[in-house]
Amino acid sequence: MPEPSPEFEEAIDWSARAARALREVKARRQELEDG
Repeated sequence: MPEPSPEFEEAIDWSARAARALREVKARRQELEDG
């Protein structure tokens, strides 16, 4: 198994952070809708 390149690691890290942020936003929006 070849070592993932730093760029690849960075992309994975970025997408994981983006997904987490998106879940936060969705949860927050749900809270607002539920009042």
